[in-house]
Amino acid sequence: MKLKIIFLLSLKILLCLLCFNPLNIKENNYYSNGYHLIIDSINMDIFFEENSTLNEGLELHEISKNNGPLIISGHSGTGSLALFNDLEYLEKGMIIKIIHENYQKEYKIIDVISYEKFSKVNIPDDNSYLYLITCDKYDMQKQLIIDAKLANIIYF
Repeated sequence: MKLKIIFLLSLKILLCLLCFNPLNIKENNYYSNGYHLIIDSINMDIFFEENSTLNEGLELHEISKNNGPLIISGHSGTGSLALFNDLEYLEKGMIIKIIHENYQKEYKIIDVISYEKFSKVNIPDDNSYLYLITCDKYDMQKQLIIDAKLANIIYF
């Protein structure tokens, strides 16, 4: 009887450990040279590699790899690569999470702006900023830029 109770208790603990995931990381998809982009408010949960390109859905710009602001471009519109379709629903104050290597950075959205394509945009050379960029789905002459500022870092 004691052995059965110990076995069941051990099984419960094991199941709890397997199911509990405090940072919402999907271990089977997470790798150290990749990024995990999470925006809970629009149910976005995407993994992409540091060297991925727009042909693979998302692209991390070179300036980001050299300690500049984090700039990520993605497609919107139709097709399987249109990963940034719902960026238009983001608003000031919402949180964007980026998990990479041994940390999670949380950025608070400070602006959502539609710019003319290829216009000059002031982007500070400051690694505490995040920019998400996609085409404006309603005006192909414009691009949508989400401007966010680092609010929190969690190391694990």
